[in-house]
Amino acid sequence: MRKKREEEREKERKKEREGRINEMQQRNPQRLQPLSNNPDGAPGSSLQAIKVQQKAREEEERIRLKRVKGAIVLVLQFLLDQGYTGTLQMLQQESHVSLHHFCPADNVDLLSIITEYEQYFEFRFNRRVKLFRAVEGAEDVWREAQNGECVAVRRQRTASPGAPAKRAAAHANNNKVNYANVANLGNAPPGGLQETQRPGGQPPTIARGLALAQKPPTPLSPQRLRIKNQKKLAGNGAGLMAVEGMRVDVVPDPQGNNNGIEEDEDMFFGRALKPLPSFLSVEQQELAMTIQRDILDVNPNVRWSAIAELDQAKQLLKEAVVMPVKYPELFSGILRPWKGILLFGPPGTGKTLLAKAVATECRTTFFNISASSVVSKWRGDSEKLVRLLFDLAVHYAPSTIFIDEIDSLMSSRSGEGMHEGSRRMKTELLIQMDGLSKRRGGDVVFVLAASNVPWDLDTAMLRRLEKRILVGLPSHKARAVMFRQILTPSASAPDLDWNLCAELTEGMSGADIDVVCREAVMRPIRLLIEKLERAGSPMELTGGLLQRPQVTIEDIMASVACTQSSVQRSDLEKFDAWAKKHGSGVSS
Repeated sequence: MRKKREEEREKERKKEREGRINEMQQRNPQRLQPLSNNPDGAPGSSLQAIKVQQKAREEEERIRLKRVKGAIVLVLQFLLDQGYTGTLQMLQQESHVSLHHFCPADNVDLLSIITEYEQYFEFRFNRRVKLFRAVEGAEDVWREAQNGECVAVRRQRTASPGAPAKRAAAHANNNKVNYANVANLGNAPPGGLQETQRPGGQPPTIARGLALAQKPPTPLSPQRLRIKNQKKLAGNGAGLMAVEGMRVDVVPDPQGNNNGIEEDEDMFFGRALKPLPSFLSVEQQELAMTIQRDILDVNPNVRWSAIAELDQAKQLLKEAVVMPVKYPELFSGILRPWKGILLFGPPGTGKTLLAKAVATECRTTFFNISASSVVSKWRGDSEKLVRLLFDLAVHYAPSTIFIDEIDSLMSSRSGEGMHEGSRRMKTELLIQMDGLSKRRGGDVVFVLAASNVPWDLDTAMLRRLEKRILVGLPSHKARAVMFRQILTPSASAPDLDWNLCAELTEGMSGADIDVVCREAVMRPIRLLIEKLERAGSPMELTGGLLQRPQVTIEDIMASVACTQSSVQRSDLEKFDAWAKKHGSGVSS
């Protein structure tokens, strides 16, 4: 009878699902199709539909990431309560989610969620839920009393008549990281299997668990935090350092809606990374962990609006990284996104700043690669590191691989005296860049490179970096904007002429203008320091409120007079000539 009722319920659920599907098809009979090379428009394609689908994808991904992070936080708290500090440490290292930064909400824990689900399941289906089962073909281990002693008895489990024949093989080929892979890395709990057999069953203290689990915490923003029972602490005269065991909560924004993850939330703070894929050897696992350390986990906090001009470079970077993720329907076939961009120009013109803006704005996994990341003294390791770099980029896609000073890695191979290992590493890098379009997820892996000497690059690398943009010296308008952004109203005089500042710095790079501004701000500070050093006692100084010194045009002129440009005129001519011969920008 029970089996018959379950079959009837299954039929009802199937009819209900079919009804929902038919209702959705009646509401939206035509699905949005990606653009093709056919001049006729795809049925159902419109800008409004593309925008709606992009917003729906972003919302769905936002909710999914929030659920993943919530599940990880609940599991971390459960491991801490149960005393599994070794597993807690490993999970925090792999997920980059720490109990120093997040904690479960009030009255929420993993066991209570499981209990409520069990009650719901029993009420809904009139039977108890089964949360786990034995793996087919595994050995059963139990204890039996033999001659007054408890011994472990192992017997081969007999397969049931209705069990699938290929289940054991499916579990044998599972790609998930198991305990054996983790234990081989030397990161297993120090007590081995005895760590789970604690006498008494008492969990360790929170202080001990967190000390074993993670490095010291980074401070949170005080505007977003409050401490419970603050009035009680103030009455007792206890400071923040005296608070022990208190929970720190996020305060909702009084001017906005704090419903989960905000639009401008810092994606680097508490971001949950997927664990590393399983590898065939411990050596590959260790090399992959070396590459994983180059994933940027600190927000550079550089916005597109903070970069003066460079509109062509910003447009190409958005086309290559942002738009293919937001509007994948527009980037298919011949409209595939750019897979590589080279930023070249004199030093200090904003090439690395553009890369920081990509890391801040584009919400992709950002690999900050240098020569030390992929070059090894051991034979063959450099090629393995390059291959693992692109494998991990696909694993964490959408990804951006930024290679600063790429000329140090990919100089021309036609020169004499090149070492064999260097040639093999360069060849592997070229192969991996060319093979991005042939692997799964390759269309969302983007390579961004920067160089001050592009004429030293190998021609094969230039072909793979499809767009090559000259980042030259800032114009008059851009220099005025830089002065206005660096010298804030509180640090500059009200009558400071920004156009005059831009005229005084003709031929200087952005880095030179930053040096000029810092030198100008330092001039009034030197006068204050001189007064402090000259005074013999505090009574010789005025007791009034210290005002912040403001920068005047005289300070700017004196700073420009003692600062020489780091860019030579001959270098600019060389960059312009190379750009005319090898450049690839945006059509007007």
